[in-house]
Amino acid sequence: MYLELFIISLLVCFVVDFSGFIEEMEGIIKRRLQMPFFHIGKPLSCSLCMTWWIGLFYLLVMGEFTILNIGYVAALAGASSIFTSMMFVLKDMCDKIIEWLSRL
Repeated sequence: MYLELFIISLLVCFVVDFSGFIEEMEGIIKRRLQMPFFHIGKPLSCSLCMTWWIGLFYLLVMGEFTILNIGYVAALAGASSIFTSMMFVLKDMCDKIIEWLSRL
């Protein structure tokens, strides 16, 4: 269960912060509804909030809603900015490796 929560946290960070999905959805909604100042607010645009709520929902569904597990979800939610930063570092490293390989 702890590994599953960790993977959920990484996926949420990827979708919310890294992939640009939220910005793309904002653009689609702005164009369709013709609302130039539309903004998707919290909790949908915040990886910390989404990790927290999805993690709590997961604990409820799995029947594992204990204070220890809630603390683990809180720790994962708090670390969401670290996970996002690590994803950007990995992306930059991969870009540099690909750039270096293309020169060979």
